[in-house]
Amino acid sequence: MIMDGVIAPQLSEIVALLRDERSDTADIEVKRASGGFPKNLASTVSAMTNKPGGGTIVLGLDESADFAPVGVYDVAECQKALASLARDAMKPPVKIDISTVDFEGTTVVVGHVHETPPSEKPAMIRANRKSYVRSYDGDYELADNEVQRFIATRSKPTFDLTPVDAGPEALDKALADFFLATMRNESRRMNKYTDDEILLNAGVMTSDGKLTLAGLLALGDYPQRWYPSLGIEAAMVLPDGTDDPEIRVADRARFDGPIPDMLDDAVRWVVRNTATRIVFGADGHGRDVHTYPIKAVRELIANALVHRDLGPHANNEPISLRLTKNQLVIANPGGLWSMTVGRLGTVGPTARRNEALVRILQNVMTQDGRRVIEGLGTGIRAVLDSLDSAGMTRPRFVDNGIAFTVLVPNHALLNPADIEWISRVAAGARLNDVQRHVLASMRHGVAWTNRELRQHFPMDSVVARVYLQGLVDAGLAEVVGDRGSTQYRLNRALVAEPENSRPHDAADEPPSSQDADTGGGMRTRNAAVVLDALSGRALTFQELGEQTGLTAAKLRWALMKLRENREVEVMGGQGVKGSRYRLVD
Repeated sequence: MIMDGVIAPQLSEIVALLRDERSDTADIEVKRASGGFPKNLASTVSAMTNKPGGGTIVLGLDESADFAPVGVYDVAECQKALASLARDAMKPPVKIDISTVDFEGTTVVVGHVHETPPSEKPAMIRANRKSYVRSYDGDYELADNEVQRFIATRSKPTFDLTPVDAGPEALDKALADFFLATMRNESRRMNKYTDDEILLNAGVMTSDGKLTLAGLLALGDYPQRWYPSLGIEAAMVLPDGTDDPEIRVADRARFDGPIPDMLDDAVRWVVRNTATRIVFGADGHGRDVHTYPIKAVRELIANALVHRDLGPHANNEPISLRLTKNQLVIANPGGLWSMTVGRLGTVGPTARRNEALVRILQNVMTQDGRRVIEGLGTGIRAVLDSLDSAGMTRPRFVDNGIAFTVLVPNHALLNPADIEWISRVAAGARLNDVQRHVLASMRHGVAWTNRELRQHFPMDSVVARVYLQGLVDAGLAEVVGDRGSTQYRLNRALVAEPENSRPHDAADEPPSSQDADTGGGMRTRNAAVVLDALSGRALTFQELGEQTGLTAAKLRWALMKLRENREVEVMGGQGVKGSRYRLVD
């Protein structure tokens, strides 16, 4: 049983997140329950217990009133009804920890729904024998093939060893030859076997000369002849407001052939459709930096190809690759097997859904000269390391039991002026890449909510709240608004330009060397003309430009130095129309 002393602070945090979110989440369901026990709660219990990690049900909050506590109809009866629902109405019975919490002066009931063991999933409602899965804040009935996905993972999957009605003639000769040579090179014992014996021992072929599904996917010339949907479907999802609202996707592509070819083609497609820039290192040599580190993209696509569900209940569904304005999304049928999201990337033994396919692909080379699988259990670790080294946010992994999805944030490249400004105002603050991008946008008048941050950079509510509060704690941002409408914006002490400044424009580039500091102090060569224009009056940025004749870049540079020198101050705030500059008294 969860003790009240433990739940109480957690509930406060939960409600704060829900108020930021303004709705339920995939992990939390709220019901009013002040007029009686909620109807249709059985589908939520089924969905929660089928979800990896389970979930939490809170009774006695009113979502329509900003999650205000309204209490339950009868505390004891409510607890009894919830326990009975989990125990008697579900098959198998669902474990649920129930407690009461005094929250904002009212007693509410909290139930933590435990995940049903994989060997017993999916949990169903006894009355109608229906099972549900959780998706964001909704409960959705499982289709027959989705039920079969759960059933198929009650024991170790072996679908990759399914015989295919094809023989060695269906193999790609170059791939097969390389595979055989690698096997003989890495194992002295393999040199005593014929080609067919090696293919049999490695799981490429069956004893009666048929290819296995693993062998066909890894080494076949064209596996889609037998399994048309075992490929990758890719598309760019266009943002709202495009010229033709009927066209929501662009550059559709389908990648087929054996796994090595699909991997190469999909990585090239991502590179072609994302931005790059040249960054010069300390050695003076330039290198291309991609929106998404190529190593991370390659490993994530390979992971989807290798660990997807290969059962007959999932073979009509391809892997999905989507590029949106905000993120790269890779989804494959089949949730994690004998693994949790929290363990991804950790050191230790790893569970592999398709054991034979993994073994084969360790000895298969792609066109770029790399093995499809570089090492056992190192793929996700390599993804995290490459993103960490690039200073980027780690991807969000979502496992709902029947599908696995990876969301990688699109980090727009910061312009040099923003980078210089951040390095100055945030000196000493340990900011991650998301926080730097958020801070740069705040500089240009953008305010953020918890929900907006999660929509732009894939993460859960807790992480978003930590990132935003971290900017506040560092003195870089401030909180405005009441609960339910909380926003985070730039700390007014850091405001440098009014609303009419133009971010991401050539005018934002630092001024030329002739406008640099004179050496006689922090003033620039243009400081005197700015001070003269402000003598006895306050002017907007636009008026200052008209009075001084300076370019926007030179004027911003001069104002920044004068404000640092405490000779000029700004009246107003970032994004506030009509902000004016004046001399400090």
